[in-house]
Order: sequence, then structure tokens, then C-alpha cells
Amino acid sequence: MGAQGLNTGLTANPDGTVQLADSGLTIPTDAGTAIASGSLDASSSTIGGNVNASGTNGGGTVRIGGDYQGEGNVPNALRTLVSGDTVIKADALLNGDGGQVILWADEVTGFDGKITARGVSSDGDGGFVEVSGRNQILSGAIAILTC
Repeated sequence: MGAQGLNTGLTANPDGTVQLADSGLTIPTDAGTAIASGSLDASSSTIGGNVNASGTNGGGTVRIGGDYQGEGNVPNALRTLVSGDTVIKADALLNGDGGQVILWADEVTGFDGKITARGVSSDGDGGFVEVSGRNQILSGAIAILTC
């Protein structure tokens, strides 16, 4: 039995990209990209979440809840809550600049974890970290942007 006539809400474009039907949003095809919508619960009673987008020649990009200042094509979360035992890394490991970490929510952004976006070597700069929201920010975060 094939998938013909199955309504997935996705449109396959001739250039190989996939688009969310009627949204105008194209799903990224870059390796290592994940998109989650709705409620995503990765909680545990003893361990916080860990996101690591560090790279050999430069840190990667982590977007949780939206893009820079809630703009762009990334869907925005209403609420983004990250526990105190969570670590997010976008570090350069051997060479280059630190990466980019963005936490956003349209209603409430709560962050109490640790973020690093470290650069390496004399040419590497620290990265960029944004913890913000449209209405309310609850933060005890530790951000480290060093070279």
C-alpha cells in the first residue's frame, strides 16, 4: 500500500526541499537540523537536558523557542522553560569563533541553566547568546562567551 492520497501537511518542491503546506515555511535540509512543534518534554527526575552544537572549527547554532528577537522563519514558542541543570554548548573546539544560542518565547521565557559559546585561538571570538522573550523573562542563567 503506497502513500498516495495521504495528507501529511507537507509539500515536496521540485528543488528537493519540503515545505509545510499553507505556511510558507520551508523545512531546513541542513544536516543536524531538528524541528519540534507542540509540546516537547525531554525531562527526567535526575538529569537536565544537554544540547551540544560545538564544532571543531567553530560553534554551531542552537535555537530554542524561536529565532533572534522572535523574528525570522522559525516558529515561535509561547513558553520556553529550561531547568537549572541544563547545559547548552555552541563552542569552537580547536579553532574559530563560538556559535550562536537563542532562547525565545512569545509569552514567558524561563532559563536557569548554563550556556557556553566559546571561541578558540587568537583569531576566534566568543559567540552570541540571547535569552529573551516578548512578555516576561525569568532567568538565573549563566552565559560564558570567551576566547
